[in-house]
Amino acid sequence: MSILVATKPALVSQLFRDNHRLQRCLKIPGQHIVPGSQGEEVGLIQQALMRLGVAVIGPAEISAKRFGDDTLKGVRRFKGPPRNIINLTYQHAPDDIVGQMTIERLDDEMDALEKRPAPSEEELVCSTDFGAPHDHSRCPPPSSNAEIENGPDGTMSHMGTPLHPLGFGKMVNIGGAHEADYLGFEDFVPDPRLDKNFPSAWVNGRRLTSALADHSVSDILFRSTPIDAFMQQGEIRRIAMRDARLTIVGVAATEYNIINFVRGLGIIVSTGAVWDEYSKVGRKKDRAFLVAQILVV
Repeated sequence: MSILVATKPALVSQLFRDNHRLQRCLKIPGQHIVPGSQGEEVGLIQQALMRLGVAVIGPAEISAKRFGDDTLKGVRRFKGPPRNIINLTYQHAPDDIVGQMTIERLDDEMDALEKRPAPSEEELVCSTDFGAPHDHSRCPPPSSNAEIENGPDGTMSHMGTPLHPLGFGKMVNIGGAHEADYLGFEDFVPDPRLDKNFPSAWVNGRRLTSALADHSVSDILFRSTPIDAFMQQGEIRRIAMRDARLTIVGVAATEYNIINFVRGLGIIVSTGAVWDEYSKVGRKKDRAFLVAQILVV
C-alpha cells in the first residue's frame, strides 16, 4: 500500500506548477514518473535535473522527453547523498522513480532557484586578476598562460573569467590557457581537421571540440580568443545545451558581426567591460565582455 508522504498541497515552481501530470504525482500516491515514461512531464523533470546541476542528458533523450538512462542517472544522483530521499517506512536506499517525495523536493529547489535575484554584470564576469575566491597558489604558473598577461603579483591573471558558471553540463574554455581551470572549465580548441582556418600548431596540447558530445556543454568561454567561421557556422550550436551560457571577453565582444551572431543564438543578458586598479595601460580595450543565454541549438 502506498503511503502519502508529500507535505504541501501543490507544486509552486514556475517550471512545474502548470503541469497536471506532475501535480497528480505530488498529490496521488502511486502516480509516479518511472523509467521508460515519455512526455512533457519527463521533459520538465529533465530541465530541473540539468538546471540543478545533477544531470547531463543526451540530446536524443531530451528531444524525445524520454525517461532513459541519462535521466535515470540524474534522478539517482538527485535522490542520493546528501539529500537521501528515502521513504523510511519501506525503503533503505533511494529508488529510481520520481514519486511524491522526489517531485516535492525538485519543486522546492526549483522554486528557490527561480527566486534568486538576477545576477548583476559584476557577478557574471570577474573584474579582478585574482578571480573568484579560491586557492590561488594551486593555479598553473604564469608560463602556461602566455595569451593573457599576468596578474600584479606575477601570478596567473583570472581577469574576465566567468563568475557563478551554470555547471549543469561540461564547461569549456575555447582557446584557453588554464586561466579558468579553478572554476572547473577545460581548455579546448577547434579540430584542425574540420576547421581549415585553425592551424594544427595552435592546438598546443589542448583537447579538440570534436571530442565533445552534441549538446553536452552548459558554459562556453571565449577569452581573448577569436570566434572563427567554423565555430560560428555550427560548432557552438552543436556542443551547446539549451540555456547554456556563452561568455565572450575581449575585442570580439564589441564586434558588430559577433554581436549579430550571438543575437541569432539567443538572448544577450549582459554587456560591459572589466578592469581593476591593477590594470595595465591599454588593457581596457581588450576587457569588454558579452554574456548570452543560448536558446538555438
